[in-house]
Amino acid sequence: MSYATEKSSTLIDNGVFYLGMLVLVWVGGIYNWQGWLSGLDIGLPFVPLFILARQSNSKLVPLFVLALGLFKDVLGGTPFGFWGLLFITFYVLIYAMQRLVSVEGYREQWMSFALNIGIIYTIAFAIALGRQDITASPLAMIISALATCLFYPLIALLFRLTPAMIGEE
Repeated sequence: MSYATEKSSTLIDNGVFYLGMLVLVWVGGIYNWQGWLSGLDIGLPFVPLFILARQSNSKLVPLFVLALGLFKDVLGGTPFGFWGLLFITFYVLIYAMQRLVSVEGYREQWMSFALNIGIIYTIAFAIALGRQDITASPLAMIISALATCLFYPLIALLFRLTPAMIGEE
């Protein structure tokens, strides 16, 4: 196990990682876009979900992921279960892929993240098309997916550096 992976695993084992995920969901729920951007939702919590799915082996994590999605539904006013379904689907995709293919390099991880974000936002768009209470703007979904991918380096860096910041050895 590499030093960075070992540090991240230590973080996942304590509550700071999960608290950080809750903060990202809360931050994502405090803005309200208007007009053609009303469907814009940058998926900041997907970055720590990606790290969590790659490194956690706990059987309780999927329940936390589902609860996190339901919390995002409540904050954002989306139909109950919408983000829960997307978060669980993303978690399962990454978890299954990690067990099949070892992606070690940073660029490869970022590309894997981007590919799976594309899949998730396509699923979100398909669900939104079938519902009257969710805005289905293709441009807003594309911008959301691209922005989520662009935020990956910053948020991944924060979540991977946190063990060093809190003084763990």
